Amino acid sequence: METTSFDELYKFIRETGPIEGTQKIYTPEELFKIIERVRHGHRSIDFITCSYGIRDAVKRLLETDKTFLKYTNGNKAKRGRGATG
Repeated sequence: METTSFDELYKFIRETGPIEGTQKIYTPEELFKIIERVRHGHRSIDFITCSYGIRDAVKRLLETDKTFLKYTNGNKAKRGRGATG
């Protein structure tokens, strides 16, 4: 998936509708919440489904995401936090 912003990614998710992952079907709202928790350093990227290349798109976008860099202070160690919160 070639998105250049989280807005584009969210638009794709919204237009696609419920997305089937390996463990469950995610509503767009559920995916938005998970992605935002990752952006704020509260969840690991592993919580995001790989379906439609969403996890890869988020990984790519996080590299330059001001929100993510602000909340993790650019610290890669914080990027791998698990189910805290």
